[in-house]
Amino acid sequence: MDDDRPFDATESYLCDAPEASMGRWHTTSLVTALKGILGKKPGFGRGNPEGTAAAFLAAAGELTRRGLDAVSLVRYGMRDTVASSVINVLAESAIVDENRPGGMSRSDGDAWWAALGLRERPSFSDTPAPAEVQRLVAGVTAIGVGRLLNWIATASLEDLLNLAPPAELIAEEADSGVHEDELQAQYRWAVDHFSSTFYSEWATSSLHYAFRYLAGQEVAPCSADLMAERRIDPIQLNGEIARRAATRPVRRRPSRQKIDTLMAADFYARSLLDRKRYLEAAAVYKFAASERPYDGNFRNNLGFCLVPEDALEALGHFKAAAEMNYPRPAINTHNQMRCYIALRQPREALAIADQMWPIISSSRAADARLWRYGSPTDEWATFHTDDDRMAVAELVIDLSRREDWKETEESWQERRAKLTC
Repeated sequence: MDDDRPFDATESYLCDAPEASMGRWHTTSLVTALKGILGKKPGFGRGNPEGTAAAFLAAAGELTRRGLDAVSLVRYGMRDTVASSVINVLAESAIVDENRPGGMSRSDGDAWWAALGLRERPSFSDTPAPAEVQRLVAGVTAIGVGRLLNWIATASLEDLLNLAPPAELIAEEADSGVHEDELQAQYRWAVDHFSSTFYSEWATSSLHYAFRYLAGQEVAPCSADLMAERRIDPIQLNGEIARRAATRPVRRRPSRQKIDTLMAADFYARSLLDRKRYLEAAAVYKFAASERPYDGNFRNNLGFCLVPEDALEALGHFKAAAEMNYPRPAINTHNQMRCYIALRQPREALAIADQMWPIISSSRAADARLWRYGSPTDEWATFHTDDDRMAVAELVIDLSRREDWKETEESWQERRAKLTC
């Protein structure tokens, strides 16, 4: 980047996004845009499918022009994202019917089911239990994974973005051996290097590639000049490698047949949340949290889904996520505050904000999806922010006004002002 500040993928993208010519964008912004659009993240679309597709292809074209093969980056580095999106729409096609809108069209669902050579599609008349979701996702990955991976390896960028169902049965994936695994791991490293802000978000293989690259023992998937756009902190990198080595088993090499079913469950839960089916989304995250009981991300997301339904239970999950070192303190604090406010405990909401502010104010701004409640509809709704720290400060200021805490309001207005200095 252009200065010595810590790397922030979202900040880089937001700075470049107003620039019409992608030729002037940083490489970090281009890869972040590809990942954001492909993962349907808020803030990355262009208002309509045609505009979004045009932006996606323009970013891909500019990356390829710079020497980073965008087709391989998507097919290998973002393979799990694409696969999880397909599994998500397959799950929706089994669970969402005409009376519960939100899923893909019935014809597209049928086409995908047939193209992957799956058994007869199941149908759920009501909210599926977590175990049923697990069986559905596991069934898809067990039977259709070879064909799905073959489709990802051969489909056009447009079809990968739109999840266009093939017109006929996809051929089984050819056994290309270790070379395919290495391609996936190396391009996943490129994706992490350019678009993942925190080392805790990197794949373990990406951490190892970066370690060897810094030691002069690895060749990057693009030029050294492009790689230099992001400075790697060897102390933080080594610390994350050591943390994983001490807390979890590490596979010797990636499994070609492995699709992260929990990532697919995450995609599905988010789609349920978008349609205000909060308890169903919570059920999916409950399954994910049971599979990874020490993962603060899933506990935080479980709590997030429960906020409109049971603020007390949601608060318990947010506290548990904080104890698991959930890496986004501003988001966790905002979530806890929302629960305390819903439970009519404003002093507790203020206390957690005061307690966490020294950590929050020293962290980098990051985008987030958060809850708000109130006018004009007097109901719960999510919103997107580009600065999670600012959202915490503004929530305290709003709370102070409603509670008539004038000194507190003035103090937090000063804190908010310092964030923009």
